Amino acid sequence: MSGFFGIFRPQGGPVDLEVFEQMKTAMNRKGFDGMETHVEDKIAMGHLMLRVSPESKYDKQPLKSSCGNFLLVGHFRLDYRDELGDKLGLTTAELELTPDSLLAMLAYQKWKEKCVHHLEGDWAAVFFLKKENSILLLKDTIGFAALYYIILKESIFFSSDVDMFAKINSFHLTLEMSQVIRLSQPGFSLEDGCTLYKGLKHVKNSEQLVFNQQGIFLSTVYAKVKLHNGTVNYRFEADYFLEYKSLFVSAVRSRMRFTGEKGIFLSGGMDSTALLYFMEKESTFDGGKIVSYTSIPDLNFLDNKSEINAFQEFDLIQELKKNHGDVSYSFLSFPQVELFETLSADRKRSGLNPIVSNNTFWIEGILKESKKRDIRRVFNGQLGNFTLTWNAPQLSLNQFLKLDLLNLFSNLLSSSKKNNVSFLKVLWGEVFSQMYMYIKTRVNSINGYSKQILVDKSIFQNHVLRVELGKAREIKNSFIPGLNFYTSPTAMRAAVFNIVIKHIGMQWYLESHRHALESVDPTSDRRFVEFSFMIPSKLFYSKGVRKYMYKNVMKGLLPDSITNSTQTFKQSLDIRKRIIADAEINLFMDKVKNNEPLKKVFKLDMLFSDYELIKTTEINIALSFVNNFLKNLSIVRFYCLNTIILPD
Repeated sequence: MSGFFGIFRPQGGPVDLEVFEQMKTAMNRKGFDGMETHVEDKIAMGHLMLRVSPESKYDKQPLKSSCGNFLLVGHFRLDYRDELGDKLGLTTAELELTPDSLLAMLAYQKWKEKCVHHLEGDWAAVFFLKKENSILLLKDTIGFAALYYIILKESIFFSSDVDMFAKINSFHLTLEMSQVIRLSQPGFSLEDGCTLYKGLKHVKNSEQLVFNQQGIFLSTVYAKVKLHNGTVNYRFEADYFLEYKSLFVSAVRSRMRFTGEKGIFLSGGMDSTALLYFMEKESTFDGGKIVSYTSIPDLNFLDNKSEINAFQEFDLIQELKKNHGDVSYSFLSFPQVELFETLSADRKRSGLNPIVSNNTFWIEGILKESKKRDIRRVFNGQLGNFTLTWNAPQLSLNQFLKLDLLNLFSNLLSSSKKNNVSFLKVLWGEVFSQMYMYIKTRVNSINGYSKQILVDKSIFQNHVLRVELGKAREIKNSFIPGLNFYTSPTAMRAAVFNIVIKHIGMQWYLESHRHALESVDPTSDRRFVEFSFMIPSKLFYSKGVRKYMYKNVMKGLLPDSITNSTQTFKQSLDIRKRIIADAEINLFMDKVKNNEPLKKVFKLDMLFSDYELIKTTEINIALSFVNNFLKNLSIVRFYCLNTIILPD
């Protein structure tokens, strides 16, 4: 997706052109289609173009309105363009020549701030309002977009690329340690609107900010995604399936609206395989080839060669291939990509998320492979876990509390078979132990005492996060183990969904932008998301079956082995030996081992203990343990680079 940046000086006088040139240099990347800038007395804007859709060849930004009162810069991938064109009075012929940026400009001229009700898709933008001597920053509801800003020296600096700010020396960015600590804690993420640097903020989902001579003049939220469960009622069950499928197909079709090869992150799971199915159907109309990428373990990094047999996804995708042979299937192990590599370059100073996980290396590898083939748009199904295939973790407890014993028995029996454990063990784990946690949390909430979250399980020394149980809005509207609890799988779904969408779109925008690519996720389509939440719970979990909606919609379209799969996929089976073989990790660990200033901030003994366990243990180590080590390693490295405790 395209990138943009700029400076606004509301008090008047020329903008800092020296910093603007530094921003221009920091933003520029290989693989894009050129950069354009516009400079006036109070405003300077720049745009880094990536042409993907057919009409993007007519796009030219920064864009000035026909009336001369507005100047626009942004990145846009708008859905349902035909509907928007009709609202704006454009003919089909005119719409074919109208880029998304011009549609956004026309929408603003027609509806002003409420244009966001009509702009669906992935986008973020800045308008310079000449008469009002102000700028308007605004962002989509749920999409893969980003917009950051910082106020310095009577100027507002903004950009779609958070990595850019750390490259400008005159910004003098310092760490916001409270946010770094939050990032280290299970269940916590950055506070809404914050980054890892002091003063550097991001525009939130559906938010609009106006800056004028008085600073932030107005902050409003329009067109926020609506999660109203059970508010649609059809007479027949089949009608839900039909509407569900229709909205998902529309979401895929809207994002397939371009020629050329399309990439897709493909696992053997339910989300990406459903996505691939409908992508292939749509591709028959434009002839564009689909290239799927599946990460497989590298035999050189497996503890035991027989472990490859535990990688069930390969077999499932081979079965999928029998009926969907028009797709180019790629199985990649990325032997050349080391974990510590992904901590280098831009990521090491990322103000959004510098953390490397067990999946980072193959996500990075797939994006690189896509770029090699000149694929410009890559599909994934990240939000499908909440829209297509929510697994309803608290379903058994909810059935027990409602005395829905028949469905409870069926559900527990299915879990017992899936996990190959006894029925009684599943009953304890999914019902009685969960009930204990619920009662404990409710008692704490009623007492209303202040809960101190010590960072004992984190890498930090002597740092504490304090929250008020049952009172803090953040805790009530999120899912943080040990601090809140849900007996309803529907309420839990909405809470986790709201937490995830705060940053996932920005993260995917950032990852793809680093490679001059555009990532899209049809399962994040606003219409599809809202409908999936409007389906009554009694149908979404009908007969006590998890993923009931999905299984009925995709029945007969995908192999039964996929739609009825009870397997738990084991990705990144080779992660332990990748860590051991990574010379850069070992070199960094040697550098920090006896660093006294670092010991005052971090529990380095814990980091080294985990590292030694990974290196010496011959059995498989839980991915949660490995991910915790990688998270701590990333945070220590990030801290070092930003405080100059260690040379790079």
